Formats: sequence, C-alpha cells, structure tokens
Amino acid sequence: MIELQPDLLRRLKRLKIRVEEPGPDMILLRNVPADPRRFNKPHTNLLVGRGRPGMPSLIGVDADLEYLGEDSELIRLFAAAHR
Repeated sequence: MIELQPDLLRRLKRLKIRVEEPGPDMILLRNVPADPRRFNKPHTNLLVGRGRPGMPSLIGVDADLEYLGEDSELIRLFAAAHR
C-alpha cells in the first residue's frame, strides 16, 4: 500500500481530488486540475504505479488528455504516449 503524507492528503481534499488505491503499489487520483491553457480539458485522472525500489514510477493520465502547450519535452512525451 502506498502511504501518503497527511499534509498531501489535506491538500488533495481541499482541491477535491479523490484518492483511490486500485492495487498495493498503485494510487489513482481522480479530478486532478489541469491548466486549461496547456491542456484540452480542465481535469484529468492520474494513475501512479510504483515499481521495484530504485526504479521510476509509471504515470498514466486519461487517454483523451492532450497537451496544447509549447514545452518541447512535454510535446514529445504526449506524442509518444501509448493510448
């Protein structure tokens, strides 16, 4: 189970982000705000999967979330995303 710090949980609650745990090494954040100047919708869901210690986490967003900004790294990441 992924343990979140109390301060983070309070902030998520203030932002009306719902927290779910679909698995022992996963956390699902629902209704995460997205900057409408940079994305095609104002909210998305965010799935974070934790791998082995020392390995990076895997992060997923809604398949229909599109990046509309000018950051070349984010453009590349969203273009290469598996849908």
